[in-house]
Amino acid sequence: MEFLKKKKKILYAGCVFFVIMFLCTLLSKGIYGASLPQVETEKPEKRALGHMVEAEGMVTANREVAVDTVSGLKVNQIYVNLGDSVSANTLLFDVDQEDLKEKISEQEFAIKKLEMSNEQARQQKELDAQKELLAQNRSLEDYALADTEEDRKIEQAGDAVAKAEEKLEDHLNNQPRQTPDEERNQKKEEYKDWDSRMKDLQKQQISANSELEAAKAEEEAARKALDDYIAAHGDSGGGDGDSGSDSSGEDNNSGSGSSGGSPDNHDGGQEAVRENTAQSREGQASGGSVSGNDGGSDGSGTAGSDSAGGDSVGGSDDGGSAGDGSGSGGDSDSGETSDNGGTPDGGEDNTGGGSGPAADPERERLEEALKAAEARRESAERRVKSIEEELAKGSVDTKTKPDYANEDSAWENWESTKKSLEDSVDSAKQNQENSVWDKLDAMLEAKRKVEDSTLAANPDLTLEMNQMEIAYRNEILQKYVQLQKADGQVFSEDNGIVTKIKISSGERVPDGASVVLADLDESFKFRTTLTREEKKYVDINDTVSLKLGNSGRTVEGQVAYLAESESTPGSYDAIVYLPPGEGAVGQSGTMTASSQSQSYPLTIPAKAVYTDNGISYVFVLRKQQGILGEELAASRVNVNVLDKNNKFASIEEGTIDADTEIIVDTTKALEEGAVVRYGSRKE
Repeated sequence: MEFLKKKKKILYAGCVFFVIMFLCTLLSKGIYGASLPQVETEKPEKRALGHMVEAEGMVTANREVAVDTVSGLKVNQIYVNLGDSVSANTLLFDVDQEDLKEKISEQEFAIKKLEMSNEQARQQKELDAQKELLAQNRSLEDYALADTEEDRKIEQAGDAVAKAEEKLEDHLNNQPRQTPDEERNQKKEEYKDWDSRMKDLQKQQISANSELEAAKAEEEAARKALDDYIAAHGDSGGGDGDSGSDSSGEDNNSGSGSSGGSPDNHDGGQEAVRENTAQSREGQASGGSVSGNDGGSDGSGTAGSDSAGGDSVGGSDDGGSAGDGSGSGGDSDSGETSDNGGTPDGGEDNTGGGSGPAADPERERLEEALKAAEARRESAERRVKSIEEELAKGSVDTKTKPDYANEDSAWENWESTKKSLEDSVDSAKQNQENSVWDKLDAMLEAKRKVEDSTLAANPDLTLEMNQMEIAYRNEILQKYVQLQKADGQVFSEDNGIVTKIKISSGERVPDGASVVLADLDESFKFRTTLTREEKKYVDINDTVSLKLGNSGRTVEGQVAYLAESESTPGSYDAIVYLPPGEGAVGQSGTMTASSQSQSYPLTIPAKAVYTDNGISYVFVLRKQQGILGEELAASRVNVNVLDKNNKFASIEEGTIDADTEIIVDTTKALEEGAVVRYGSRKE
């Protein structure tokens, strides 16, 4: 039970708490809402805007008549005032009679002076005519003298040209001899070939002498090596028929022809053949020739010989004799080695054979080396001798280097003189041509002087000008005389109203109109001024209403003139012609013009548009979340105003649309994001 009672109390206390909280919320919301600005909104509507223009102006005359008289006269008395109605023959003003008499005397005196000036001008004109005739005769004489003088100068220039051409012709006939270029080139080539050949022979001589010295040194070394060998081993190394001659350069190796020769002798013979072949080739490379024939026979043999005077090495194969049935072999050194010895039909290659003691290979090698060295020396000597003979021939047939300096110098001097003479001819011809042109210029100048002398001098218009001024002063004099006859009084010639008086009593009459009259026979016009903004809604030929004076009478008319004012730039003058019989000059009035714009899709009350620094904007209503839930707020939106009158404004589409709520009235000033509430009409 206690638990249930306690639970009921808690529920009761909670209900009381929530009721109190609800009441407090309502109270706070009411207080908060009461402090918010109250606004009225409208949505944009589609409508056309009407414009009304009202401008004040004045009725003026459509045509004005000027009344004038001779300027410079002193005004005596004025008999009319501004706004007076006058008719024909109404006295307007008069001038001082004494002043008028003085003006007449002045004009008569001025006319007399002009007539005297004319007489003097006539006499001067006759004197000038005589001077012009004299100048013309003298210019004709000068023309004839100039023609004669210039012809003489041209003749002298022609003589100078003839003399210069004669000197040039004489010089051309004395032209110096000039060797043709083909002959010059041929001699230069011959000298160049001879000089090149001699220099080449000198180089070859040096090279050949070097080779000769080397060959001699090599021969001396080979001889010394053989002598040293013989001194060391004795002179018993040869066979029965083996002999060697150092002085003749011949080398004969013979054997017994036995087929059972020693192998050592066979190998030695082959080595000697190979060395002899190699040395022979070296001799060929150095320019000499070596030939050697080695033959073997039983008791006698064919001796090999060295032959000089050719560049080839030849060898022959000699068959051995059949004395005792032995074979003989021959070695040939002709660029290739023949290993075939014996009879032509073939046989074994036996370098030596016999029954004597074995040959000494080393000695044979040394002897072969000596022979080869001797052959190279002899070849080098022959080459040196041949080169010396060629040099001797070249020294006998010496070529002299061609020298055409004097000939060229003479030719250059001749060319220089020729150029100078040609320049003299050209200069003389130029002087002759200049003389012709000088004559043309001189004659042209003289002719122009003749023409100038025939022309009349600057026209003297004194007579004409004086005559014009006399006529002008006579006209003024006649006006003075007529005014004097009218006792100095000036009358109106038309019916009208005096609108301007430009003279004053005691002052002189200025140039132009003295009195201006509004012509009453013509209809009047209404003149007003419009601002630039008002001019947008008024155009030429628009029908407007005119309220004239204080009577409240209204008439209609059309805008006949609309243009920017010259006296007040930025404003525009408008003129409306009144119907005949309407209005009076000087009467004030008001012009009313109305126009209807196009239909705009978005128009709002003009009071809803604000302007800040030239930027137009409106406040629109939007919803947002606040501490008390959803609330209304004002949001600033910039707009472009297309058209506007005193009630409505047209807004460009884009920033707002037809469903946007525009705030048109508020109880407090608004700013961006201000929380607002509807006024009484919207609640």
